[in-house]
Amino acid sequence: NRNYLATSSNDLTINFWDTHRYQLRQRIPTADVQMALHWSEPHSKLYSGSITGKVHSWDVDTLQQGASMSGQHSDVVMDLHCIPSMEVLTSASLDASICLWDMASGALRKTLHGHSKGVCSLAYSADYRFLASAGFDHDAVIWNPYVENLICRLKGHHSSLVGVELAEHTPEIITADVNGVIKVWDIRNFRCV
Repeated sequence: NRNYLATSSNDLTINFWDTHRYQLRQRIPTADVQMALHWSEPHSKLYSGSITGKVHSWDVDTLQQGASMSGQHSDVVMDLHCIPSMEVLTSASLDASICLWDMASGALRKTLHGHSKGVCSLAYSADYRFLASAGFDHDAVIWNPYVENLICRLKGHHSSLVGVELAEHTPEIITADVNGVIKVWDIRNFRCV
């Protein structure tokens, strides 16, 4: 049972905190600033995305770096999200792309293009089997990651988006922009409610 909180810092470290005593357990040096962290329980790995566009895996038992997934993103990785049914880790980047990485091998499976500016946030619906991405181009995009298809573009925000979330076990997508506007969308017809 792991009771740690992982944080990244601009001092080129990932810090593991003991949540029982609220003390620093371990500080791991990194080559670059890590902008995004994501924990995968089934794989017992922490994934991080860096300012150089690389995605790394970390073994939390040994606190050692594992695979490094690179060569695709040319800008900052802003968010990471797992799709357990596909065994992939998705990464969103300021280069306007989304990459799907094989969690076992670290190999790139596919790249999704559809945003005209950087992508800042990702969410996945296991119930409806789609990936949602939020971008600085004011749009949220709904993808079918199984076949690389863009399903729908949610338009209606007048500012850059800062997040997308899915209300679990409901047909709702929630988007938020830099001006504080929050919209709730219905998955069944992709309309703002």
